[in-house]
Amino acid sequence: MTSNPHFEGNPDLFYCDKNLQKTKIYPGALSIVWGNDGRYWKPIKQTKPSYADGEMPPAELIQVNWLEVTGSVEVKRNRRYSVQFQVSLTQDAFGWGNSPVYFMAKREGCSKSQVIWRKCSLSSMPAGRKIYVPGNLVVDSGNALQLQFGLYEVWTGKWKGGLKIHHVLVEPAAL
Repeated sequence: MTSNPHFEGNPDLFYCDKNLQKTKIYPGALSIVWGNDGRYWKPIKQTKPSYADGEMPPAELIQVNWLEVTGSVEVKRNRRYSVQFQVSLTQDAFGWGNSPVYFMAKREGCSKSQVIWRKCSLSSMPAGRKIYVPGNLVVDSGNALQLQFGLYEVWTGKWKGGLKIHHVLVEPAAL
């Protein structure tokens, strides 16, 4: 464990498919509160595959009562983008029943009123199945060249565990 209990992501750990204009941001590029503390998260790999379908080890939550995962990605101006986290739950996941997760996306430099939030319950997710959540988080880049996004559950104060974050997918959104 390092002296900083929080994991600071390396923003270079992503894969961009220029033909499809899709970007996968891998766990090593995400900043995770308590992510450097082995009591709360399994060690996070900071490697990058050389192709889009390369399997990367997920960020795996052991247990926390403050879930905060954030990241950012470069984008083109005046475009709409969809932001989705690919996640799964382990067989022994716990604490999600009364703890909805909130997803956020915004363009760099926007006002609080322009931040897009979506609430999602993970309690009915089947264990081991990877899914994209939320399905409708779309943000307009405006004049910004960077989108920021996050996954949060910081309000209930309840312990939860067994979440795996496989990657974040950012792609152009349909008009």
